[in-house]
Amino acid sequence: MRSMTGMGRATFNGVTCEIRSANHKYLEITQKLPPELEEYAEDFKGIIRRYCKRGFISSSIKIEDRYLPLSLNRQRLKKYISLLNLLEKDFPVKKEIKLSDIFSLPNLIGLEPKGRQKIISSARQALKMALQRLLQMRKEEGENLHKDFAFRLRRIIYSLQAIKDRLSQRLEKKRSALKRRLQKTFTTLPENKIEEELSLLAQRLDVSEELTRLRSHCRLLSSSLKRESAGRRLEFILLEMLRETETLLAKCRDFPIAKKIIIIKEEIEKMREQARNVE
Repeated sequence: MRSMTGMGRATFNGVTCEIRSANHKYLEITQKLPPELEEYAEDFKGIIRRYCKRGFISSSIKIEDRYLPLSLNRQRLKKYISLLNLLEKDFPVKKEIKLSDIFSLPNLIGLEPKGRQKIISSARQALKMALQRLLQMRKEEGENLHKDFAFRLRRIIYSLQAIKDRLSQRLEKKRSALKRRLQKTFTTLPENKIEEELSLLAQRLDVSEELTRLRSHCRLLSSSLKRESAGRRLEFILLEMLRETETLLAKCRDFPIAKKIIIIKEEIEKMREQARNVE
């Protein structure tokens, strides 16, 4: 099990990547990249998707200036100057070119072809290292969440067993009380009529279907806790458990049982809140 919150940071060959993750229903990725790497945004997103399945992921990459293999596109500059000379010749304008004007020209400064691949490779490596550290943090947080889920699940299983025991005792007492009342009221009552009344009583008190489903959901929940990415699965199971618990509470007419059901409902609600932080 992994949490959705965490952060990772790594530097490789002058390229620094910082990545953070927070809760989100699905996987959403935002990136802040230097101009030299903007065209590789989808490539970096693909790397992130291989590591993260769920969460709001914000990633930023920075390149130290001294590692930028910048070069001047001399051929393009010559072309710009030629056009300026032509402009001066054909139109009455003064030619006053400053250095700042040259650097503002589009696509004049760029990465050296040989250094370009090195920067891209370093950015990918820094991103992967940051993601590994992010996952380690998410895993550690996930272990704490797993302990909390396991504790609350044990409380639910214990409460379900207590309800089952209480129902068995309560049904037996109701059966005995009903039988005595019928025997006092009617001097001669057919035995099959008594059994019919007892059967109707058992049906009114029967919540075995809800208890069976809840125990089944508990087993599914327990197995899901062993998965790395189980957030949405946990949310679905817990929602089903909540529905069964509400049905059980509506059918219940016994105060001690109702107290146990409320405990179960509270634990489910707490787990649902925690499941929103599970990848």
